[in-house]
Amino acid sequence: METLVEQLKEGDIQSIREYLALPRAFLFTGQSGSGKETQSKGFKAFIEHKKIIGKSVPRIVTGDLFRDWIKNGKDTYTKRRVEEINEEGGIQSPLLATRLWLNALIEEYTGVGPVILDGTPRSPLEAVLVADAFSPRLYNFGSSVIIICNVKDKVAEKRLVEREKNEKRAETANIEVIRKKLAWYHTDVVPAINFLKTKDGFRVIELDGEKKIDEVFEEMILKIF
Repeated sequence: METLVEQLKEGDIQSIREYLALPRAFLFTGQSGSGKETQSKGFKAFIEHKKIIGKSVPRIVTGDLFRDWIKNGKDTYTKRRVEEINEEGGIQSPLLATRLWLNALIEEYTGVGPVILDGTPRSPLEAVLVADAFSPRLYNFGSSVIIICNVKDKVAEKRLVEREKNEKRAETANIEVIRKKLAWYHTDVVPAINFLKTKDGFRVIELDGEKKIDEVFEEMILKIF
């Protein structure tokens, strides 16, 4: 990331600054194990660089919000159901998912410049709520960018198995749970993204998530800017 910033010409940097000065959202999506979390972290670091924006940008990760709620939230029936669904590898309610990222957006977004959302939307209903929230009815994001990290199921499955050896997560605890998560990406997330493709104010960028991390990152920056 640092090297890429240093390679940019002053004219390119100025163009990027102007693009990021407008209110807009960057939505990272893809299979579990696609590398979207790595790329959204890298993108945050890139745009926060002193030569680009030079200040903190909100990054809201739906999966982290659910995990934090399960770990630290008040013990209620709803939280216990969320934990059960998580352990089964199921898809969480779009109403709860929207509540979590929207609350974070309300608390963290200042109305100036960009915001990053990772793992949103997860279902067609949630996509409808995203489109409404980002419209002039609320946040008035002029043109948001959806970044899709594409990988084959077998690649994602292998990565998740390897990740589980070092980073224990209930939602990827065994191969059956992993395959269940990979299945609802196709049945729920893909239709959600397809819905947003039809709406004004959303630009879609697709990345080859099977490349090396640095190569995916460079492809992303070139396509966005």
